[in-house]
Amino acid sequence: MLLTSGFPDGPHIHHFPGVDLDERRRRHGRGRIDRSAPVRAGDRLGLNLRFELGETTVPAGGHLRVVWLWPFDWAEPQADDPGAPDHVGASCSKPGVELRVTCAFRGDLVPWNHQIDVEVVSGELTRGDRVEVACREWRAPTFVAAEAELLFLINPEGGRRWIQLPPVAGFPVVAAAPAPLVWQTPRAWQELPGDGIRLAAFRFEQDDRRVETTVVMLGGAAGGVEANVVRWLDQLGVQLSGEELVQFLAAGERVSTRDGMPLTVYDFSRLAAPDGNSILAAVGPVLDQTLFVKMSGDGSLVAAARDDFMNLVASLGLAESGTS
Repeated sequence: MLLTSGFPDGPHIHHFPGVDLDERRRRHGRGRIDRSAPVRAGDRLGLNLRFELGETTVPAGGHLRVVWLWPFDWAEPQADDPGAPDHVGASCSKPGVELRVTCAFRGDLVPWNHQIDVEVVSGELTRGDRVEVACREWRAPTFVAAEAELLFLINPEGGRRWIQLPPVAGFPVVAAAPAPLVWQTPRAWQELPGDGIRLAAFRFEQDDRRVETTVVMLGGAAGGVEANVVRWLDQLGVQLSGEELVQFLAAGERVSTRDGMPLTVYDFSRLAAPDGNSILAAVGPVLDQTLFVKMSGDGSLVAAARDDFMNLVASLGLAESGTS
């Protein structure tokens, strides 16, 4: 039974698992997600998240927050450009209440690091007041899940103590229908069955070393190249400055598949630990989706299998244009 999460001497969440749900709604309020229908992995959607306040007043300086865990890789939200994808804004049912929205992709609530924060700048929120958080063209998680879980929190004092509102029903994330592809499996590789959003998977082993390669197709831009590269860097335990990240992205190798699909290959070997794991990945648009071909595992074997990986990428084609 989870009583609190986070660090006692830092920001932390009180979950109140032993308190009756109706009592929690009366004291603290409730949250709501205006969607129950499934969403396809990687699709963009409009989503409204609603807070309805209980007896606990949230004055100026207090906060409301929606948070989620990794691996739920929602696109990084932003509050600066209303015309751009992944924009988040907030409005209040009570006149005179001013709100400010900020977003953090690595916030201060461990392990609920990803967050949309709504600060009460002026006025106060009292019982029955509603705050609507509107998410525009927000890219959904890129993998299948029975429920996309979001936590609704309030922080009346604006300090380190957050209160979780009663659990809010989410919605399932289902597999998108990927564009049909064909490929030529490298001779030394073992082809594995695809599942979910993976069109194909491959394994290559030498002695006690192993690498695996996956072919994945996601809807739309799937969060963009930069966000995915940053995620892969995190998997390797590598952090780059903004300038270093720009240089790494610019160094990507442009290649084409047999059908002329343009992909960019990113080689993480020079950034990874000498005796650790590494990643080699190819990314690019295919029709209205994004194709990811990713090899990961033992760094020395990733380097040894580079030519096979490049041959696999080059062999990719749309099924309508022929077979391998």
